[in-house]
Amino acid sequence: MDKEIKNLQSEFNQIPTTFTNKDKQAVRGKIEKLQNQEKRKVFQLYPKALTGAVVALAILLLVITINQSPNFFTSSNDSAGSDAKTAHEIGVQENATFDMENSDSTKNDLATEESSGLNIFNPNTVQDEMILPVLDVQQNGDEKIITFKGDLLTGLLTDEQSLMFHPNEETWNRIPIAEADIDKEIPIYFSDEELARSTLNIEQGMVSDLTFQVDIIEYHYSPNGSSIYLTLGSDGSIPGEATNTYKETIELSEELLTVYEEYRNTLNDKVLQGLVPFEVFKLYHYADLQGDLEVTYALYFNKENHFVPDKETFMADANQSNRQADEIYNEMLEINTFDEIYLTENEVLIRFTTDHDIGFRLLKDKELNVWKVSWLPIQ
Repeated sequence: MDKEIKNLQSEFNQIPTTFTNKDKQAVRGKIEKLQNQEKRKVFQLYPKALTGAVVALAILLLVITINQSPNFFTSSNDSAGSDAKTAHEIGVQENATFDMENSDSTKNDLATEESSGLNIFNPNTVQDEMILPVLDVQQNGDEKIITFKGDLLTGLLTDEQSLMFHPNEETWNRIPIAEADIDKEIPIYFSDEELARSTLNIEQGMVSDLTFQVDIIEYHYSPNGSSIYLTLGSDGSIPGEATNTYKETIELSEELLTVYEEYRNTLNDKVLQGLVPFEVFKLYHYADLQGDLEVTYALYFNKENHFVPDKETFMADANQSNRQADEIYNEMLEINTFDEIYLTENEVLIRFTTDHDIGFRLLKDKELNVWKVSWLPIQ
């Protein structure tokens, strides 16, 4: 008995009585393994099998129902789908119609705007209710000649093979245009080129922003190409009622001479503020007499798309000119009556008479409120 007790005690002593961290981790690992295995059996395998069976049963019932009543599901869905499709198609059609109507409306508005202008006419039914009255209508073969009363015109003149006029936008809005020629180029000539050159003092090349009066505008309409001919007054007079008339020469007063010197030294346009067009006209001629090309160039109106050559070109051309400035100035001194004619609130002609009426054009710089000289100002 004692021997057996000793053997049991020896075996008991060999059993570990400590619980190390390694032992703890091993126990936790076994517990987690058991828990994971349990979850896989209870929560994953059975629901998947159950869900598959339910889905299969639902599909079987659906097939049987459809075979027995094929219109049961399609009627309401097709109706809703058809309604939705119809609404969509109607919406698309309405939008397309709306866009076409808007487009047509815009085109009609533009067409109406173009055709309702008082300068647009039908050659076969041209009437007097236009900007410029109709004076005569004649047929010459396939060409119809409509004669309109003249007007004050502004634009460019080119003198190459023949003298031609190129109206600015405002003038084009007043010149009569046949409906069929709205999108076509219409050349504008002078019925008497020699008279036009002498009256308007035209030299070879281009004249910028020339304003002049014509007595008659002849519109030669033809399906093969129309043209316009301008007839100037035979007396070459500059039309318009004078706003101011000056009974004096172009000689500078002491006050105006002081202004000139200040402007020559600074070339600051603000120095010109307060001067009337006739006084700027005087300064321009005095600068020409003195040969002050810097002043002459600075006095030109050089804004709002009004043509002026660059300074180097102007200087080069002026230095090559053989004009006798003092002779021209002395001739001008003999004139003692000048009229200011306001074509618009921002455009003035200084009218004076030598062998015929001459107009000298000035434009207003609205930003600075000063008058400047138009390039090639003689009309």
